Amino acid sequence: MLDLWTDLLGCLDLHIEQERSEPDNVMVFEGVSQQLDYHRVFGGQLLGQFIRAASLACPDKTVKSLHAVFAREGRAAEPVRYQATRQHEGRSFSSLTITAQQPHAVLASSSVSMHTVEGGPENQDCQAVPALLDETHPVWFHQPFRTDQWFLLRQHSPVLAHGRCFGRGDVLNEDGTLVASYAQEALLRFRDGAGR
Repeated sequence: MLDLWTDLLGCLDLHIEQERSEPDNVMVFEGVSQQLDYHRVFGGQLLGQFIRAASLACPDKTVKSLHAVFAREGRAAEPVRYQATRQHEGRSFSSLTITAQQPHAVLASSSVSMHTVEGGPENQDCQAVPALLDETHPVWFHQPFRTDQWFLLRQHSPVLAHGRCFGRGDVLNEDGTLVASYAQEALLRFRDGAGR
């Protein structure tokens, strides 16, 4: 049996499934799901596969930001089909729309902004936080990073109300460089009034 890390990394091995009927600005990929005990597709896996699909669709650029909306739960036993549509592809920036689907439903959709790596001055202020975005899961990538290092995840949840919780956070690498930021709204339901 595979360990969870190897299983998750295997999910990033997307297979190109280009169909002849697709326009030139569309690429189709298929990915497998991590095999977890609850037999549903893990949302973090979908985010990773969105990033991988964007990187394959625009290999000369890096992901600058990603905004995802999760529509339905996925079935881990079925492959996930990703349709990446390049809305704009310029010399410096690209934008894509990517849809993740299985035969029963669209699981999630994302808007991805990409940018060519450029030199220039750098500055960091971790106190800045993104604005509240309802029902989306945005991730901003500020610096390149490796996944074989330790990261510090600083997160904060300023509000829990009406069955929803909003959180935001920063990801810093081992030397304290801010490499990514994120925000998320989640649905929280408590049984029998617990948590009140």
